[in-house]
Amino acid sequence: MKNAGKARSYGLYRHLRTSKEIIENLLNYWSKNIYNITHLKLLKVVIRVPKIFSESEKLSHKQLLFDRGLALIMERGYKNVTVDELIKLTGGSKGYFYLLFESKEDFFLKAVMWQMEQIFQALLDASQQGATPSELSVLHRQLYRKLKFANYEDMFYINQKVSKEQWQQFRKFEEDFFARIIKLMGSSPSERDPQIVSNLSALTYLSYMPVSSGETAQYWFSEKSDMVTDILLETIHRYITGH
Repeated sequence: MKNAGKARSYGLYRHLRTSKEIIENLLNYWSKNIYNITHLKLLKVVIRVPKIFSESEKLSHKQLLFDRGLALIMERGYKNVTVDELIKLTGGSKGYFYLLFESKEDFFLKAVMWQMEQIFQALLDASQQGATPSELSVLHRQLYRKLKFANYEDMFYINQKVSKEQWQQFRKFEEDFFARIIKLMGSSPSERDPQIVSNLSALTYLSYMPVSSGETAQYWFSEKSDMVTDILLETIHRYITGH
């Protein structure tokens, strides 16, 4: 009571007549404002917490992004496709994109490795169902033509952008991939060098991709690309199988 009187004398509670009113006012203030402040804080926390995706959801989203992203890059060129455009393909967010990938280059290399793995799994399934090495060879050629890549100049650009470790990891995957292909075709990586197969595949890829601009275009008969691709694919499989 004495303190309340002092408070009133100093003008702190001029609008209140008794200590009872002071207490009731404080209680009302607490119940209304503190609750609202707490509610707002909780609301902010809810807004800032990102959606938590399961591993299967992440995998499905990545596979869809790989497929659509590679198609767009093949159509328009790597440098002409932005991260924002890649994100729009699947309706994700930029934050989620960078949760999955370190950079656009990291996305591309992982997409290519995913695509190659899909080819191997298709060949493995065919082999387990009784396909002969000759039939696997035909299937491999058909699947190769469905591959989606960046053009040769863009691959050189990507090589310059990624770290040495990232590029070595990519090349190691390529070598292991072709070693598995060699085994699946009935040969041994000790007899058929996976690095040679990788180089032959790179040449085939160069013939398969359209060459429409740059200095390379003037040295290339583009109307003969399909025939050159067939010859190089045949060369790859003759080397792998030995006949």
